[in-house]
Amino acid sequence: GHVSVVFAFSFAIYMLMPRLFWWMFAYAFLVSSTRVVLLWHYPSDVFVAIVFAFLMTHLVYNFYVGDAREVS
Repeated sequence: GHVSVVFAFSFAIYMLMPRLFWWMFAYAFLVSSTRVVLLWHYPSDVFVAIVFAFLMTHLVYNFYVGDAREVS
């Protein structure tokens, strides 16, 4: 959903351009908090989406960048 996408993008920005992380994290937090405030999701849904986004972003980053570091 929206929370996992915006947090995955935020984590990807952190891995590629760490200086922009806090801006993206603030945006991701705003999106996720509005989902809870508007009662569209439970806090546990948001938490699981954040964990899923982190794990998938980490997996994709290591798959692509990890291979590039081994070759060079």
